[in-house]
Amino acid sequence: MGKELMLSGMNHVVRRSVGSNWSDELSVGLLNKTDPALSVTGPESFPFFAFCLVLRGNGSYVDWESGRRFPLKANTYFLRIPGIVHQIRIDPASRWRECFLNLGYNAYPYFRAYHGILPENPVGKFAPDDAWIDAYFKLENELEFSPVGSLLELLPAFFHLVSRAVQQTEYDDSTRQRIKYACEFLCSDFREKKDIREFCRTHGWGYENFRKKFAEIMGMPPNQYRMKRRHETACALLMQRTLTIADIARELGYCSPQEFAAKFRRRTGKSPSEYRENLPANYF
Repeated sequence: MGKELMLSGMNHVVRRSVGSNWSDELSVGLLNKTDPALSVTGPESFPFFAFCLVLRGNGSYVDWESGRRFPLKANTYFLRIPGIVHQIRIDPASRWRECFLNLGYNAYPYFRAYHGILPENPVGKFAPDDAWIDAYFKLENELEFSPVGSLLELLPAFFHLVSRAVQQTEYDDSTRQRIKYACEFLCSDFREKKDIREFCRTHGWGYENFRKKFAEIMGMPPNQYRMKRRHETACALLMQRTLTIADIARELGYCSPQEFAAKFRRRTGKSPSEYRENLPANYF
C-alpha cells in the first residue's frame, strides 16, 4: 500500500510551525506536477533546508549562480539549501511526482557537518525501501495530528529519514568501509604526515578511483578532509582553557605556535587567542 500511495494519488501536504517564522516550519508532502505551468520554477531560494525525492518523472536542477545542470529522474533527490538560488525544470509529459520533507533552517548545519552536504552537490540517488516508506507515512500522520507542544519531538524522525537518504546508499558496504578506514587513517594523529597515495598502494586500491569515491561520499578530497578535521580539532582543543596555544600547536603537528596561529587566522579571520576569548564563559 505504501508504494502505491507514493506513486499515485492526490497531492497531500502537511505543514506545522514550530516558531514564528516560515523558516521554522516542519512539513512533509506528496506532489504531482503535471501542469505545464509548473514545468519551470524559479529561479528561487528558500530560508529552510528540505529534501525532495523524485518518485516519477524527468527534469533537472539548475544552480543559478554557476549554471550547472543536474539531471533528475525517479529515485534521485534534490536539496533546498538555505540561500542557494536554483531552478527546477520538469518535463510536464513525464507525470512528475515527488515527496518532500522540510526540516527548517537550522537543520542544514547538521547535514553539512555530518553528511558533507555542500551547495556544489545538491542532488543524489536514493531508492526508498518499504521501511523508509512506512516511516515516511508514519511521520506524516504524526506531524498532522501531534499537539503543538510535541512537534519538536518529531525532529529525530525527520533527521533519520533524510540522513538515510543522503548517505549515498548507492555505494556498497565495502566502499563505505574503505572510506571509513581512510578517514580514521587521515585523522589518527595530526603530528604524523599522512601519504594517502601510499595508503592506497598498501591496501591495493587505485588512488584516482579511491580519491573520486572519497570526494563523492565525503564532499571533499582526502587532504581537504584532513585539513577540515584538523581545524575542527583545533577549535575543540581551544575550548579547553588549561591547554596553552603552544600545547595545541604541538598536538596538531604544527612546527610552531606561530604557524598554527597564522593558518588558524587564515581560516577563521581570528587568532587562536581571539577565538578562545570569544567563547562563552561557561566553556572550561
